[in-house]
Amino acid sequence: LGEQARALIDFLAAQDHYRAAGREDVAEINLINIATVYRRMGEYAKAREYLQQGRTNAQRDGRWPELFMALVQLGYLDNDTDQPQSAEQHFSQALETAIQRTGIRQDQGNARVGLATALINQKRYRQGLTILEQARADFASLNDGSNEGEILLLQGNARAGLGDHANALRYYEQALPILPRSDNPR
Repeated sequence: LGEQARALIDFLAAQDHYRAAGREDVAEINLINIATVYRRMGEYAKAREYLQQGRTNAQRDGRWPELFMALVQLGYLDNDTDQPQSAEQHFSQALETAIQRTGIRQDQGNARVGLATALINQKRYRQGLTILEQARADFASLNDGSNEGEILLLQGNARAGLGDHANALRYYEQALPILPRSDNPR
């Protein structure tokens, strides 16, 4: 709903309750939720602190879905703070985790969209376009069109970066009616 401050209060309260109940395992998973809210609020240092802790805990315990989420959120954080090389590393690690550990195509597609964003932000437009087509295939295998607006927008950005302005406009025109219906603020 975009109410990040209220979400943070709820997640912090949940954290206290999990710890009081002796559910340290669930409290560790909740660190990624807290970090995500801090990132969305622009509290980047705090977000990084929680994400690194969440990543360490997930790696230690072999909790692959949580590791995937921590890596993806670190990638978004790096993109938010104009660190595309670090974002590329985190999204690549997330993709590897999704392929080798979770096996979830949705995770693979999401990691590829993030990776493509990092590549496009580094002016590696052709690589970004290739990764976007792979992400589209991941989502298509699940009949999931929820990321199509973002993919089209990124394809437009890449085409514009390549100087292919006519095709960039075509992608932007396709994305325009889709993006307002999306729950994704990116």
